[in-house]
Amino acid sequence: MKTGEWVKKATLRVGIMIARIDAKTSCPWINYQPCEPKGIVRLRQMKEKE
Repeated sequence: MKTGEWVKKATLRVGIMIARIDAKTSCPWINYQPCEPKGIVRLRQMKEKE
């Protein structure tokens, strides 16, 4: 399933984007690393909804 692999990669990229947006909006005073798990948690929630 090549499309399945592509979707996984796209979803991962979206998760990274969410993590970066989180870092810019909700944690502007902390560096990027502590904000990354928020994006990962949100990504996991998105996967559970499917």
